[in-house]
Parts: sequence; structure tokens; C-alpha cells
Amino acid sequence: NNKIVKEVYTQEEDGGYEVTLDKGESYEIYATAKGLIMKEPIEIKNLSVPTIIDQPMKMEELKKDVSVVLNNIYFDFNSAALKEESFTSLQQIVYLLTENTDVKVEISAHTDNVGEPAYNLELSQERANSVVHYLIDNGIKQTALVAKGYGETKPLVPNDTDDNRAKNRRVEFRVIKFL
Repeated sequence: NNKIVKEVYTQEEDGGYEVTLDKGESYEIYATAKGLIMKEPIEIKNLSVPTIIDQPMKMEELKKDVSVVLNNIYFDFNSAALKEESFTSLQQIVYLLTENTDVKVEISAHTDNVGEPAYNLELSQERANSVVHYLIDNGIKQTALVAKGYGETKPLVPNDTDDNRAKNRRVEFRVIKFL
């Protein structure tokens, strides 16, 4: 139900951790560390029995000018209002930026090509602004953030199917400067 249920800190050299989770639930596991970003959470669906998950977390070094798609960021249709199911993923960005105070990042929003290009550009800017406002409201300094809407100008894939259009409707995170 899109809430943080556990926070675990590790002192292990290899980043090992252990957590007990309730059965009958689905989970996403995220990690943050200074200088690193986790591109994809570990997903656990409908946990039915006690399970040991021995799956490494894929962490990558934070690098300048490398865009990362922020999964699970959702908006109401034709709106810049963030949906509640976005808050868990956004909170991970709050944690990341709290650990890495030496970066300035661009939060960019993108649309598909349905509708007028000028409208899509404006909508994407409003959505980028919404994400930045969420981050500021959760303790991130405004000086560390830049909001940029690109509309339909930077598709990841051709806008020729519903699935592809969904991939192009996205929010990205990019380090633009190390302070």
C-alpha cells in the first residue's frame, strides 16, 4: 500500500542485510549509499512463506549527465498532481539526496506524443515542478534541484504503441553537477 514498512542499516562490508517481512504482502526493497544509486528495486510479490532472498542489489556509481528513469512515479491524467503510489519511490530519492548532499540534480518530466506539443511541454514542466516541490517539502534544498519539462521531444522509444507511449511518459533523475 505504498508505505515504508522497514528501514534497515548495514555496517557489513558487503552491504549484507536481514529483514523480516509479513507474509501475504508484496514489497519493493531499495538501497541508498553515498555516491551510489540503485536503478531498480528488488520486487517481492505476494510473499506466502518465510523466504530467504539472496539477491544482490544492483548499485551504480552516481555519474554526471547519466539519466535514470524513476519508476513508479504516477500522475493523474492530464494533471501534474502526484498520485499517492508515487510517494514510496519519491522517498527513495529523498534518501538518496540526503546521503549525497554534494550533487545538483535535474528532475525531468517527459510525455508521449498524444496531444499538442505545446500542451505536452507545459504539462511536463508542471510535472517536473511537482516532483521538485515534493522533494523540497521533504527536506531537500531547493538549490540542489532543477525542474525541466521536455514534453514529447525526447522519447525513449517510438510512440507507435500504447506500451511504448507509456514508456515515454516518465520522470528522470540526472546529476548535472557535483558541488
